[in-house]
Amino acid sequence: MTPKTEIEIRRMEKDGKGKSMTMLVNHAVRSLVGDVPRLRTGAVFLAVAGLGIFVSACNKSQATTAAPVPEVEVAAIETRDVPVYSEWVATLDGYVNAEIRPQVSGYIIRQDYKEGSLVRKGQVLFEIDPRPFQATLDRAKGDLAQAQAQLGKATLDVERDTPLAEGKAIAKSQLDNEIQAKLGAQAAVESGKAAVEQAALNLEWTKVTSLVDGIAGIAQVQIGNLVGANSILTSVSQVEPIRLFSRLANMNISSHKARAIPFPASTLSVSSEPRSN
Repeated sequence: MTPKTEIEIRRMEKDGKGKSMTMLVNHAVRSLVGDVPRLRTGAVFLAVAGLGIFVSACNKSQATTAAPVPEVEVAAIETRDVPVYSEWVATLDGYVNAEIRPQVSGYIIRQDYKEGSLVRKGQVLFEIDPRPFQATLDRAKGDLAQAQAQLGKATLDVERDTPLAEGKAIAKSQLDNEIQAKLGAQAAVESGKAAVEQAALNLEWTKVTSLVDGIAGIAQVQIGNLVGANSILTSVSQVEPIRLFSRLANMNISSHKARAIPFPASTLSVSSEPRSN
C-alpha cells in the first residue's frame, strides 16, 4: 500500500461520512493492483477480506452504543373502596368444649372414633361392657312380671269376696285386707316398670356418645380401663362457630377510627393461613 493510499483511507475513516463501504473497497483494490501489478489474486483477496472485517467491526461497535428506547407503562387513576387488612396473633378455642364422661361404671371395650376427627351429635365414641347391665335389665323384667302376677291374684280375690262381704258371708275385714293387697300389688307393678326403664337406660348408656358436633380430642382412657361417672374419656370442641382470643393493638384500632372506617365484629374474617402478598 502506497503512502497516498494509506492517507486516503485514514481520512475516510476519520470523516465517517461521504464514502460508502463499496467505494472504499474498490479504491483499495485499484491502488494495490496499480502499484504492485505482480501481486497474485490470493493476496488481493486476503487484503479485501481483512478490510471488510475491519469495516464490519466498526459498524457493529457503533450499533451497540445506541441507547434503547425506554418503555413506559401508563395506568388510569380511579377512586374506589378497597378492603383494609390487619394481622394479629390470636388463639382459637372451641365455642363449646364438652367433656365426655360415662354415666355408668364399667370396663372400656371399644373406641369408636379417630382422635382429631369431626364427630356428630349422638355419634358413639366409646363402648362399656354391657353384659352386667343386660343382666340387670333381665332381672328387672322378671320382677315386673312377678308383681303383675300378684296384682292379678289380688284383683281376683277382691272381685270374688266383694259380693260375699255384702251378703255377710265373710267378715268385712277380710275384704278390706284383700283390697289393700291389691293396692300393694299395683304399687309393686309400677315399681317394677320403673326398674325396667332404669335398667334399659343404663344399658343404653354403655354406649358413650358425643353431646355436640365438633372435633374429638385425644382419648384419656384405653381399652380395658375401669371408668366411672367421674372419669373424663375425651372432649369434643365445637368449631362452628369458633371463639378467637387476641390482644388488639391500641394503635391499630386508633388508626381505623382516624380513617373513619367501620370495624364491626360481624365483619371480622378469620383465616388459619397467612394472606398472600
